[in-house]
Amino acid sequence: MSDLDSILIPGKSGSIEAVMKQPATGDNINWVIICHPHPLMGGDLTNPIVRVIADHLFEKSISTLALNFRGVGLSSGSYDNGIGELEDALSVIDYLKTSQGISNGKIGIAGYSFGARIALETTSYYNIAAFLVGLTKFDTEIHKSIKPSTELSVVIGEHDNRFDSETFDYISSKLSTKPEINVIRDTDHFFSGKESLVGSFASNFFTNSFRHRNSL
Repeated sequence: MSDLDSILIPGKSGSIEAVMKQPATGDNINWVIICHPHPLMGGDLTNPIVRVIADHLFEKSISTLALNFRGVGLSSGSYDNGIGELEDALSVIDYLKTSQGISNGKIGIAGYSFGARIALETTSYYNIAAFLVGLTKFDTEIHKSIKPSTELSVVIGEHDNRFDSETFDYISSKLSTKPEINVIRDTDHFFSGKESLVGSFASNFFTNSFRHRNSL
């Protein structure tokens, strides 16, 4: 398999297009699923933040699977207000677990903007580490189902007014370990010119998370 492969994964609304970036093969590979920004605002798996996260993780020998939500690119279906998109992300996790035999401890998830909201919601279903970039408004009811052991890392632009800090603080209070919070100065929700910093935070977080999880 090459380091970059486009695949179609079975989902509840049909096929889910994904790009797999795999630096190595074997049984001891860690994986991160990457979720793109809002589909109705041009978000797809070619987004610069999605790509920089994949590139930095590749350099750390971590494989990635960036998906297109339903209705985007070659993915079947149409936009479903976050409900169907959560199903898409869960289907990709299931694909890694069942088709590839990957355990929860070797799977993480990352997302940007709308994708960060979806990534956060997947942690109610699976005990996986999540890296959230530019997290916007999300379902406050998640506090009823989020697992206390969930590992979270959040990246916020200093001038991003879309981040709901009060609600996130409440979610954080339900976790055994406080989330890692990284504020990037002199930028907003779009991180223009700061993309490499986002990638560095992602690679550091997942490298440390997988090292800890794989030692248990």
